[in-house]
Amino acid sequence: MVTLGVGKNMVRSMRSWGISTRMLEVEEDGGRISRLRPTALGAMLFGADGLDPFMEDPATVWLVHWSLASNPKLATWFWVFNELREAEFEKGALIKRLQRVSRETSGRNIADDTIERDVECFLKSYVSSAPDKRLSREELLDCPLTEIGLIRRSGTPNTFAFVRGRQQSLPNEVFAYCLLRFWNERPVASGTLRFDEIAFSAGGPGQVFKLTENAIVDRLHALAQLTRNSIRYDDTSGLRQVLRDRDVDAETLLKRYYGHMSKEGRHAGKH
Repeated sequence: MVTLGVGKNMVRSMRSWGISTRMLEVEEDGGRISRLRPTALGAMLFGADGLDPFMEDPATVWLVHWSLASNPKLATWFWVFNELREAEFEKGALIKRLQRVSRETSGRNIADDTIERDVECFLKSYVSSAPDKRLSREELLDCPLTEIGLIRRSGTPNTFAFVRGRQQSLPNEVFAYCLLRFWNERPVASGTLRFDEIAFSAGGPGQVFKLTENAIVDRLHALAQLTRNSIRYDDTSGLRQVLRDRDVDAETLLKRYYGHMSKEGRHAGKH
């Protein structure tokens, strides 16, 4: 509170978002007060020598989205991006469905107000606010996640639609990083991963990033060059799958991307 000059509620909010985005984690020290430490990804992006400490690169926004939407502990984020298969959804209907899902999965009733606030927060995270002259500039500041354009308003004010497509601002290195994280977290370790798991499984890059099948295929073809043929896409036998011949360090892919972008930025600055 003293260092950052913010109130107790803001500190709690920062803590909550830091853990939810998996940029921070609780340090297991057995003490009465839980302490936080940066995760490997959090330190790499936002640490003292972070790759993008001010979140200026769209790649960082995609990584934050991935961390939220692939996190099963965040019920609303995870369920909407991975289990809701309709292209469009209405806010009120979404709240009712989440209420039913919460009862079925947890066996208890979560307060309606809690789910409504969660859905409201979720939508404001991805959909830009409508202009309102009555609000201050600070109140109109949008969440960085609106920049990637994954959800848009559709028709009535409370109807929304996913924007499924090629996601041009998503770098192949970020896709590859998230694919490897998803692959490594599968229940059974394997040197192959089926296309349908990547495209349609909960927590898979296809669902989380709302990519079309053709876009996924194009990005999978790019893996061979990105990983020096350690990972490659194969569909010759009629079974679409990704093959991993050697382990690849996912973080190295990100560092290579940000290093390349940094060099491009310095080059552009000279002109």
